[in-house]
Amino acid sequence: AKFMWDYNKFFSAEEKKMTYEHYLRAVSTSIKWRTGEVLPFYEFAVSSNHFVHDSKYQVEYDPELAQSELPCVVFRHELSPIQIVIREEHRPLLDFLVSLCAIIGGIYTTASIIDGLIHGLNGVITKVNLGKQT
Repeated sequence: AKFMWDYNKFFSAEEKKMTYEHYLRAVSTSIKWRTGEVLPFYEFAVSSNHFVHDSKYQVEYDPELAQSELPCVVFRHELSPIQIVIREEHRPLLDFLVSLCAIIGGIYTTASIIDGLIHGLNGVITKVNLGKQT
């Protein structure tokens, strides 16, 4: 299984005053096998966004306001306080048999209801055709 993902992407400013924001979210995850082994790792979600500052501030006229409009790169990261634990468990054979019987019983009951409806409608249609039902 592949637990690593390569995120290789090149970002280049195509316009003046373009800002890139990159987000990284990490969630601690572990797999617990029936043998007792534990495989810890992190799951990552990576996303990026970009925008162009759309103002008329000129560095020459107002340096303090224009500085907030300069292009930049922002990196944000978030470590989730929640941990995902995946466990391998063995279900007893009795649970499987009970589930199988429930499925078969449900199919049998549904088929009986449909058969009863068809039989009842057939009797009504027959009586209407013979003129005994008004």
